[in-house]
Amino acid sequence: MKLYVHYEEAGQDEKALTLKLTLPKSWAEQPLLQVLELFIESYNKKKTGLPPLDKDFVHMEKAGGVILPVGNIVSDMLSDRDDLYIRSGPGPARGKIAHLSSPPNAHASSESSTGLLRCKNYGCNQSFSEENNSEEACRFHKAPPVFHDTKKGWSCCAKRVYDWDEFHTIEGCTTGRHSLIDPKEIFAPSPTLAAAAQAERGDCSNTSSAATVIKSIDEFNQSNPNAAAACKTAASMTQAGTRCTVKPDGSATCLNKGCQKDYLLKENHPSACRYHAAGPVFHDAGKYWSCCPGTVKYDFDDFLKIPGCMLSSHYDGSQESLEAFTRHAKTSEGT
Repeated sequence: MKLYVHYEEAGQDEKALTLKLTLPKSWAEQPLLQVLELFIESYNKKKTGLPPLDKDFVHMEKAGGVILPVGNIVSDMLSDRDDLYIRSGPGPARGKIAHLSSPPNAHASSESSTGLLRCKNYGCNQSFSEENNSEEACRFHKAPPVFHDTKKGWSCCAKRVYDWDEFHTIEGCTTGRHSLIDPKEIFAPSPTLAAAAQAERGDCSNTSSAATVIKSIDEFNQSNPNAAAACKTAASMTQAGTRCTVKPDGSATCLNKGCQKDYLLKENHPSACRYHAAGPVFHDAGKYWSCCPGTVKYDFDDFLKIPGCMLSSHYDGSQESLEAFTRHAKTSEGT
């Protein structure tokens, strides 16, 4: 189960923090107190210059000001990808969930205890009032987030970052009104249903008049004599690492696992890069490198700080760099 946990205090932006927590399956039958303690531990590590949070002086809420007793069971109270809010003041230890105020309509499920509404557009999550809502009020992303290896970003934008706080600062690519509709609940129209409805109306103006001609492999190869060679060329280019990161100013970005640092080509040397020999593993709430299974971290920033187990030169994706990297890595293993 993945959760988005938010903490903020009015007028104190330096205290605000949002974390994405991945709960182990075994936590489904555990009390919510474990989720609260996990967030507080991560918060206090990140906000070292601020007074630490204390679980006895905060409580958990869902959208609409629904207070969650920390003694209740996780699976009974939460669903995958829920938004949780940590608020000041102690909450009930166990019992039924409680509303701070009764929502007057369907949209009130996004209403906070201050009477403001909570925007559900991707990347926004700001509070707003409908009177001040406008076509320029919200800066948001039009597509959901993507998390690949250690990178984070939005599928509508090309920018990718590694730090969770940096991810939350990626500016939205779309401007519009704040919305109370969860984008995950908006479904694209089905082309199959649209075609069926069109056929039922007897409207065939957009349908193809000729059936698709299926060619045999021999016919395709005759009409595309370079197809086989093109596939082999593409494969060899991929293996050689065509995504070269060298820049005109003589710098490059290392592509080694666990490194990803920017460096100057002239300063690269056989022991410049400490990296991991194999890819990352994310299992339940634990994070580690498959080449170093003995070092498991639960905080993402701590995971990124795990030192590499291999030593070689930086690799920028070029064939020359690949040959040097391979040669130096073998030498390093032998020493």
